[in-house]
Amino acid sequence: MAERDCVLWNVMMNGCIKSGDVTGAVGLFQHMRASGYKPNFATLACFLSVCATEADLLSGVQLHSLAVKCGLEPEVAVINTLLSMYAKCGCLDDSWRLFDLMPRDDLVTWNGMISGCIQNGLLDDALGLFCDMQKSGVQPDSVTLASLLGDVRMAQNVYDAAGAIDVVIGSTMISGYVLNGMSEEAMQMFRYLLEQRMKPNAVTVASVLPACASMATMKLGQEIHGYVLRNAYEGKCYVESALMDMYAKCGRLNLSRYIFSKMSVKDEVTWNSMISSFSQNGEPEEALDLFRQMSIEGIKYNNVEEGFRLFRCMTNEYQIEPRMEHFACMVDLYSRSGKLDKAIQFIADMPFKPDAGIWGALLHACRVHRNVELADIASQELFKLDPSNSGYYVLMSNINAVAGRWDSVSKVRRLMKDNKVQKIPGYSWVDVNNSSHLFVAADKSHPDSEDIYMSLKSLIQELREEGYVPRPDLCHPMHPDNSAQVQFNQTIQSYAPSH
Repeated sequence: MAERDCVLWNVMMNGCIKSGDVTGAVGLFQHMRASGYKPNFATLACFLSVCATEADLLSGVQLHSLAVKCGLEPEVAVINTLLSMYAKCGCLDDSWRLFDLMPRDDLVTWNGMISGCIQNGLLDDALGLFCDMQKSGVQPDSVTLASLLGDVRMAQNVYDAAGAIDVVIGSTMISGYVLNGMSEEAMQMFRYLLEQRMKPNAVTVASVLPACASMATMKLGQEIHGYVLRNAYEGKCYVESALMDMYAKCGRLNLSRYIFSKMSVKDEVTWNSMISSFSQNGEPEEALDLFRQMSIEGIKYNNVEEGFRLFRCMTNEYQIEPRMEHFACMVDLYSRSGKLDKAIQFIADMPFKPDAGIWGALLHACRVHRNVELADIASQELFKLDPSNSGYYVLMSNINAVAGRWDSVSKVRRLMKDNKVQKIPGYSWVDVNNSSHLFVAADKSHPDSEDIYMSLKSLIQELREEGYVPRPDLCHPMHPDNSAQVQFNQTIQSYAPSH
């Protein structure tokens, strides 16, 4: 082109950056400068956002100097990206200096400063800014709340600071709780909205349904389903997908499939979720049939658990490049079927380095199939990849104990202690009369524990009479000095009582 203006240069550079070609964008920027064109605010904002993403402080400072020379520092877009860049590079003092130069009526500026404080661990300062923002008349948006609730410890503080919770804030808090695995708190917030006679919208419903799924509280899930029908939310794909997932995780595949069949719009996530539900609930033929139907209907898919026959044709027939999760599925499938030699060979032939999910699938299979040698290999990799995960240490210790390798048990426990890893006790829950009750293995805190254990013992006896053979080694590996009676007691206690 004979003539190029600044806007065209910006379009070309922005296109390079969006496609991941930062080097090409820098080359264009240098060419632009050599051609005598001055950058405008959009040019600098574009490159400063890259510096913020990459935490490239040196380049960011150079661009800041250029902004001053070109008289662009007062531009709101430039100063906001500078503020974000300094915060992400850990230079919060510089962010505060820029923030103090800005008028207090720009929501993006407030959000950038709040996010910067949270990223640097200054939670009290972030909460103070949140309060000051509202006092100045600027209302928070979803970005503000997402930043605050990204650290779930601040959720209650936001709740208190907001004064009056509306549906938007409540929905965002529910989503934050669910994403952080705090399902009970998410349910409490949903109940609070109902108690305050606020009308949860479709987003609220879609946010709380995963909490029902994770806690397997189908009764409340069904009540929410009724609310969906009464308020005509059933036509929204994200609500129906959440309902479908909730029923599947509560073991009601028939209801999940019914919702799936009635959906007028099914996206890729919906198909994958339904296929995954069949697979995880022991219905492989249904999963494969649905996969074929998905292919016939021309749905583009890229994240489906295909199985033995489908993995190889991903590339050859469907032109899909397998990702790490697909390899993990194959390792899991080989492992579950006892073909551990094929699993380890598959791992060795992978085109990239296996992650903790790959080695974790193999380690779990080694426990089931009692392959101590492969378990040693998998555990050593896991201790390097995820040294703070107590589950891997406990699992390897149990594998050694079942094999009678008590010296190895001691070594794993010593390694766990040296790495300052603490075992987090697992717990389960039941929902009784709209109230959730938590319990751990061998729990005796319930006032009716004695009656519960007597009933449980009776059930175990009936199971034995029907041919049930306990596998205590899978839950509580026994030291050879322990008696058979203790072994039976621990088997009983491994089934924690339902409050």
